[in-house]
Amino acid sequence: MKRIITLLFCCFFIAPLSWGQIESAEPAPGNIIRDREPATNFHFNRGDILWSETFENGIPDDWNNSEINEIAHWEYRGPATSPDIYIGSRGSCIPEGAAGSEPIESATWGNGFAIFDSNYWDDNIGPCVDGFGTGPSPAPHDASLELPSLNFDDDLEVFMRFHQFFKEWTGNTLAYIEYSVDGGNWTTFYELEITQGNATEPNDVVSMNIGEFAAGHADVKIRFHFEGTYYYWMIDDIEFYVPEQNDLVIVNTSTAEFDIYDPDNETGFENMEYTMFPDEMPPYFDFEVEIFNAGSQSQSDVVLSVEIENIDTEEVIYSETSLASNMVSQQVSYFTVPAFSMPSVIGEYVIRYSIDQVEEDEIPVDNIDEFFFNINDVTYARDHRSTSGIYVPQQQFWTTHYEMGNMFVVSEADMNLHSISVGVGLGSTSGTSIYAALYRMNINNFGETELLSQTPDFEIYGEAQNSIGDDKTMVVPFDEPISLDQDSAYLVVAGVPSGPQNVFFATSGAAEPLTSWVRFFPNSWYYMEENPLVRMNFGEVVGIDGTAETPQVTSQIFPNPWSEFATVRFHLHENADVRIVIHDYLGRKANELYVGNLPEGTHTQRFERGPLAPGLYTYTLLVNGKLGATQSMIIAE
Repeated sequence: MKRIITLLFCCFFIAPLSWGQIESAEPAPGNIIRDREPATNFHFNRGDILWSETFENGIPDDWNNSEINEIAHWEYRGPATSPDIYIGSRGSCIPEGAAGSEPIESATWGNGFAIFDSNYWDDNIGPCVDGFGTGPSPAPHDASLELPSLNFDDDLEVFMRFHQFFKEWTGNTLAYIEYSVDGGNWTTFYELEITQGNATEPNDVVSMNIGEFAAGHADVKIRFHFEGTYYYWMIDDIEFYVPEQNDLVIVNTSTAEFDIYDPDNETGFENMEYTMFPDEMPPYFDFEVEIFNAGSQSQSDVVLSVEIENIDTEEVIYSETSLASNMVSQQVSYFTVPAFSMPSVIGEYVIRYSIDQVEEDEIPVDNIDEFFFNINDVTYARDHRSTSGIYVPQQQFWTTHYEMGNMFVVSEADMNLHSISVGVGLGSTSGTSIYAALYRMNINNFGETELLSQTPDFEIYGEAQNSIGDDKTMVVPFDEPISLDQDSAYLVVAGVPSGPQNVFFATSGAAEPLTSWVRFFPNSWYYMEENPLVRMNFGEVVGIDGTAETPQVTSQIFPNPWSEFATVRFHLHENADVRIVIHDYLGRKANELYVGNLPEGTHTQRFERGPLAPGLYTYTLLVNGKLGATQSMIIAE
């Protein structure tokens, strides 16, 4: 299922959730470490490309990069720049390398991108708010980035598209694009509209027909214009092109119409999407599919088809088509088919979406999509059934008691919760205690949030830690099954009394807005933009076995985080051959150091960073060839 990817790094300039004011909720402080591959976007490199710029070699010399006070200007972020492509804004309110400084998610972000960083130019030292106006070029800003002259004299059609990531704060910040075809007069043809305090998606794509003023002209000039105060505007993958004539695309699919602000949404959390259903609570699907006509011609009798197949039996249990509709060029439409109540049959299922029209589609590969789910005997889940990220809270919270989890709606009577399945991320400290808890959450009054039950503490173990792509969970049982009320919403969490310095939790797939939460004690609540890998179990379930024998060894690293050198102190309970193995957050071996054959007792080993890039790692002591203590560490810039 194609999903819009939401922000994965979160704002530093935040305040905790005020009870009863869900509209003021802020994203969780920290970042979600994931395998950042180039974005797969149906827009990029589509059609007959007339001109393009991916910033592979920086901002070209023949572009006009206007400077304010000969200081503030559009910047290039590249693989070899400082900061590099992993950093977006580097201002004091969104500090470099910390929460909210994520880059654009364009198709070629790895080659580099352009950014006007108003926050940085106004205040690069901080503190945020108190430091306003103390930077190298105080706001307000007025900066443009002008492309070289473009020749479309022989072209009858011209379309433009680009990736962008824009965030504003003050409400008076503008981001717009202008054109000139006479060498002097500029006319605005695109203006970004966004609510105060909000941002676009980091993978936002703008596509538009500019043939009316560009086609047939030999001297077309285009410029991007940032005007105002805070935060930033990133752009990448600018293309001018002639689209295919017939080209429909499935942009997004959904099986439920979730709207937390819908007055008919009695619990506030009805119609969320789930991926695992207990057979006593089978799903009801309400299908909607977003379709985009990326071609230059209108498309006739566009039809959506949806079918559900039991993968185990290959039986098709649902097959429906939508009403036909015509779509003009660049139009976005939403198609629906009749809703469907799934039977309570245990199995793995796939929903297949496809679109068709009278004209022959010239790029049919994205006219289809799939969504996988299962019906089982005990487990209820919203995650995407594999680890897509590891949440690392902001360092100021590293020793703070915290919890994170998901909202669930129980739609049937006589459901008894036995346990919670929890995904722990790679880098967590084996032996650290975690627990699970169940809350009743009232969306209209967070002050009425009630703790219903909490499990005893359980120690995590290395075998249960998830790298990217893993689906390993610890089962954390309650002392007694908990009877749940029908048609009620519950918040299900995993918690760490000692704080995230010792335990990171796994995340899996984009979360519905304001339905996944992290709490830093005592009462600071923030929403998550990916689903924590936290599931409900309405019966007995088996988790990852943690009974493997572990050598007797303890260790610690200092300092942590570190930049150039670190020292590991460890204690052996017997003579042993010792190695230190370092893995990145994907579980790939990054380095290995042979320490030697050492006697019983306490030892220290200093090692240097070498070629390791900044980020989250784990180091593991191999004692006589067996896995010993595993600890997390962060290498800073």
